[in-house]
Amino acid sequence: MLHFISEKHALKKAAKNVLQGAERVKLYRGDLLSATDIDLITTTEKKLEDALKTVPFDYAAVDSQIDELHALLVKLGGKVYPISATADWVEMIVMA
Repeated sequence: MLHFISEKHALKKAAKNVLQGAERVKLYRGDLLSATDIDLITTTEKKLEDALKTVPFDYAAVDSQIDELHALLVKLGGKVYPISATADWVEMIVMA
């Protein structure tokens, strides 16, 4: 039983990280991306959030939505996504 709980927790944590990355891409690269790209990111985010809310937790659906959003963010994210150590440090210094 604990195996399923830990797998569910790991998927939810990965989904949270990818969703945060999507928000960063929209915030930091929103002026460079086309409206269709931003709509595509938003639509893919919504699909992932809906997959997370399904009552019988569907591991395959959540995993495929995470992969889909991750691939989209890698394609459109530029230097913002995936997060590098330098970008993380700069964001921390600017926010401090």
